[in-house]
Amino acid sequence: MLYVLLTPVLFLCLQWGGLVALALFFGMWLTDVNLKVISTEGIWFYFLGAWLAGRNWQGDRCAWPRLPALLLGSWLLICLVGAAQAASVGSVNGLLRKLGIICGCAAVWLGYDALPGAYEIRLNAWSAYALVLFAGHEPLLTVLKKVLLKCLGTSGAALVVAYFVAPLLTIALVASAAVWLHKRLPRIYSLLSGGR
Repeated sequence: MLYVLLTPVLFLCLQWGGLVALALFFGMWLTDVNLKVISTEGIWFYFLGAWLAGRNWQGDRCAWPRLPALLLGSWLLICLVGAAQAASVGSVNGLLRKLGIICGCAAVWLGYDALPGAYEIRLNAWSAYALVLFAGHEPLLTVLKKVLLKCLGTSGAALVVAYFVAPLLTIALVASAAVWLHKRLPRIYSLLSGGR
């Protein structure tokens, strides 16, 4: 909501700063600049989304067909390295985590055009629940991680399992609840999703 309120200021940054402003926000996120009130990670991606929307790209977004697969493979590798790091030292390097976020987002963004039509139709149908998934994943994700670690222990293998299983379980539970509410209690779902 804060980013929406800041949209007029960000729009001016976009008009006057363009790529320089984009690089500045990226640098702030990369170096963990503390803005107290707002997250530099959130503002960077919000601004990036605005910049991409302003570019109004048409047609295929990827000139090199193998790039999405390379990015997806890189993301999976980063996830495995991050899980191993968390298992050995108890935390994941901040730059590694950020690189994983960039590779994962870019893989989805660029890989979407490569999907066969049937999958695209299914994803378009599921995209109606995107806001509910976004809004409903916390604190469920945190709770599931803690429950999994309580049940499995804190060994390296348990951390790896929790790292991969908790998000998948969260998506499945929130999506199932959203579909059920949408079908059975449409007015409540409409209220929760802002009429989407």
